[in-house]
Amino acid sequence: MKNFPLWLFFLLLIPLVWVFFPVPPGDFLKTLKEGITSFSTWRVILIVYFVLVLGRTMRESGTIEEVGRYLRGMMPNKKLALSVPPALVGMLPMPGGALLSAPLIEDVDRSLPPHHLAFINYWFRHIWEYCLPIYPGLIVAAGILEVPIRKLSLYQFPLTFLAFGTGYLFISGFVKERRREEKGKVRFPWKILPLLFLIILGFRFDLLYLFPLFLVFLLIQHRLNPWKILKNAFSFSTIFLIFVIMVFKHVLTSNPGFQELVAGGGKRYIFLLSFLSGYLTGVNQAYIAMSFPFLVPLFRAGEIGLPAVMYTYTVGFMGVLLSPFHLCLILTREYYGASLKDTYRDLILPVFSIFLLATVWYLWSV
Repeated sequence: MKNFPLWLFFLLLIPLVWVFFPVPPGDFLKTLKEGITSFSTWRVILIVYFVLVLGRTMRESGTIEEVGRYLRGMMPNKKLALSVPPALVGMLPMPGGALLSAPLIEDVDRSLPPHHLAFINYWFRHIWEYCLPIYPGLIVAAGILEVPIRKLSLYQFPLTFLAFGTGYLFISGFVKERRREEKGKVRFPWKILPLLFLIILGFRFDLLYLFPLFLVFLLIQHRLNPWKILKNAFSFSTIFLIFVIMVFKHVLTSNPGFQELVAGGGKRYIFLLSFLSGYLTGVNQAYIAMSFPFLVPLFRAGEIGLPAVMYTYTVGFMGVLLSPFHLCLILTREYYGASLKDTYRDLILPVFSIFLLATVWYLWSV
């Protein structure tokens, strides 16, 4: 899976839906056309592209580096100085973003072994995946289920607090001493305010309309070349992956044979499918594309609610966090020179803790 394009994998799955769940060719082509031209498909594509543009804009403007310097100077102890910078950088989803946050914590405590630094950067960077409405995984999940993204974000918001708390407690075991105060004054990074406003407003308003307004403001504010930003931000593999996933979702969930499978007991394996597809790919959109279509008919029929959606999402994300193919894990380990074995040793307990807490929450809610 490492060298095989994920978009090609899902593209090949589309005709396989017809093979395993046969329908008249005309009906299949009609459904395929509906998926390609659907407003929900292109809405998700546009939002994800806007996220890529935002990431490029923030990188070119130097906002991330400015925020990192500020936080290192303001945090009262080492644990916060180590955990908050990658968490804040993690509010901005971007491919390979782990390389942005890695240098921010490197000089906080140089006595820490590489695998501890790798864990801190990797774990706290991903605490927002559960709830932040600008994350592609959450955008795709809400798009597949056809629910307002703010509804899903707010419901899963407690998982972010649980993830931060779990990670903070874990690093308390090897980060003991208080951090030495830095000399000199630190200035508040005012450049971060537009991003914070966007995130806050994203819980209330449609990101499809918010993003263009904020991007125009940022490009003018930082005097950046808009055409250069738009061009450099475009990623064919990412955009086409989202397109294929949304078409695949429509073709699969509209198929009568698939609907009968789900009604007949296929839902029993949704959680396992979510975890395995997350682990084997290391990509959020992959496990969402593989497992969430199974939720659609059940969700629409009222047989399941947000607790099952939350649990499917969390179980799949646990697979992503443990995946050796996860780009952020690969980049973080390479940056610090940490071994996979030692990094896994740090990851297992926090991942299992979140899984256990999510399980209790799910069982309590159903």
